[in-house]
Amino acid sequence: MYSFECTFLSIVVIEEQVFFKDSDYDLFIDKLSAFAELYDVIIRGYCLMSNHFHLMVTTRYANLSKFMQSFTTSFTISMNYKYNRPGHLFQGRYKSQLVESMKYKNELSRYIHLNPVKINKFDGLPLPTLKKYLHDYKWSSFRSYIGVERKFLKSFRKKFLKKVSN
Repeated sequence: MYSFECTFLSIVVIEEQVFFKDSDYDLFIDKLSAFAELYDVIIRGYCLMSNHFHLMVTTRYANLSKFMQSFTTSFTISMNYKYNRPGHLFQGRYKSQLVESMKYKNELSRYIHLNPVKINKFDGLPLPTLKKYLHDYKWSSFRSYIGVERKFLKSFRKKFLKKVSN
């Protein structure tokens, strides 16, 4: 076990759409939560886009690779069964980066949570429009961060809130 917690930003990108319905996003979050609990991984932030996702996680063990492999394989099997399709959903290996400074953690959190409005269709729109979209975007931990929604992933809620109360 590490004597410190390692925080990683993990990004998996694919070239085609992976989420088609709200139930697909829900399935992803359910799987993420279950595997985070199984592997003792804390989800610090997430954002799901139609063709990729971003995670910021903390783990005290050298298990990030096994966690990601198990989680993405389980999600892929479920989606392939649901849509009667073969093969991989995600291309290549996920990218991860060790994050040690609070400044960088904050930058990554902003990057993850602003991702929904960083796409071309939002170029040039006024700030109030962007803020409203972010406020209403359901597939990110942003709403939990700003206190609009109390829907935390199980692993985030259990471990993070326990540390805050101590």
